[in-house]
Amino acid sequence: MLLHLAPDDKFIDTARLLFECAAPAGNLFVITKEAPEEPCTFVRPGPDQVVLPWQGEKVVDFIEKEKNVKALVVHGLTQVAVQTLNSLRCKVPILWLAWGFDVYNCTPSLQRRLYQPRTLDYICRRVPRWQRSLRRRGGLVAKHMLQVLGVQLNSDYRAYLRAVKKCDYCAPVFPSEEPIIRKHCGFGGRFLRFSYGDYATDSDHGEPTSQDAQDILVGNSSFPTSNHIDAFEQLAKLNLGDRRLVVPLNYGDTDHRDFVIRAGRNMFGSRFVPLVQFMRFEDYSSLIKQCGVFVLNHGRQQAGGNILMGLWNGARICLREENPAYAYFLDVGARVFSINRELTQELLENPLSKEVVASNRAVVRKEYGREPVLQRVRSVVEVLNGN
Repeated sequence: MLLHLAPDDKFIDTARLLFECAAPAGNLFVITKEAPEEPCTFVRPGPDQVVLPWQGEKVVDFIEKEKNVKALVVHGLTQVAVQTLNSLRCKVPILWLAWGFDVYNCTPSLQRRLYQPRTLDYICRRVPRWQRSLRRRGGLVAKHMLQVLGVQLNSDYRAYLRAVKKCDYCAPVFPSEEPIIRKHCGFGGRFLRFSYGDYATDSDHGEPTSQDAQDILVGNSSFPTSNHIDAFEQLAKLNLGDRRLVVPLNYGDTDHRDFVIRAGRNMFGSRFVPLVQFMRFEDYSSLIKQCGVFVLNHGRQQAGGNILMGLWNGARICLREENPAYAYFLDVGARVFSINRELTQELLENPLSKEVVASNRAVVRKEYGREPVLQRVRSVVEVLNGN
């Protein structure tokens, strides 16, 4: 049996379906949450799951009482996952499915790449007044700023490093993150491939809808890592005409959400459209199909699902060059654009050609179609089962 340690998150039900296809009746999901007696927000109840408190010792007790556990699959190195790995006495293979927060937000050597100047200035203003002089010292204040924001989920960095070293395997979102995880997180095991969902199949109906769409999608959440204000200032230099700015802010940092809303309305008025309520996937998908340009101003891997939907629908995807997703999509043959160099008036006014859209769709189908995604899961299961 594969035992999965996971938070109550929107990606987990998809993972359950994929692992069930690859290993029928061979998975048990341990969902951790602060109030386990209450229904999960995202994960549907089922015979293949149990819900435990957000406490590492409770999870360890449960795991060590289970029989026939062949491997442990950790969905994101949350704080409870770190506690669990560092306290676990039984020896089983461990696979870390790295989400992103557990790479960039937990590693001081990577934190400096997260924020653009205006967003960093906002963060610094939230540092207590007596410490604001530290802003001039650059990296020295980074850890404190992130703790103020509540971004550093693993407060004990040494515990995080110990937990990483316990992992035998790691599957990041994109293969281009492998050298980053090796160098900055101290991971010494073997890399595998895993994807939370087959996007080409889910979207495999109808012609591209974003090819001639006029609106602009900015960011994917209210976390400061979207660098919203820096993106707004870059867009404000262009002639946007009647284009709306659609800005998803329905999860993340609520204080930063309010700051972004004030700035967006001040800069763009009624053309600024913040999304602050949770939306069904179908409704969200319909809305972003009206966006012909995606400005995803992240310095780290983030918004992978949005990128794939945008590529499939014919949108022009703009990423920062230092984002590992940028290198990955170029490597697999997708046409994506550099925010650093290519976010121009010409890009806004010129949709992708039919040939480029077809090529981007072929990339999504090849990398994230049903069969390649399932094959990755089957390979993971074979490795974990020792086959």
